[in-house]
Amino acid sequence: MPAGDYVFIGAGPPVHVAAPRQMWEWVFTVTRVDGTGPKIRSLLYDSADRIASFHIWNESGYGAQGADLDALWSVPTYAGLSNSARRRAIDWARF
Repeated sequence: MPAGDYVFIGAGPPVHVAAPRQMWEWVFTVTRVDGTGPKIRSLLYDSADRIASFHIWNESGYGAQGADLDALWSVPTYAGLSNSARRRAIDWARF
């Protein structure tokens, strides 16, 4: 990330970065277990070289009911830059 002026999430106050910083690009995808439907992909840029934890939040509204709101969750998988083999997250819990 070169030095310069940046705006946080497109609408926040400008922030001046005085010196260049090494940034990592993290790619997150969400797909259906059966492989159908759209794949959701999101990018995150951070100076951290690893992610220690993450949370998945799903909210369908208070009192919402119906089969179309059901979800089946599986253990998240991830792949590292130096090793593209997918691995399962070891500390997975629903709360």
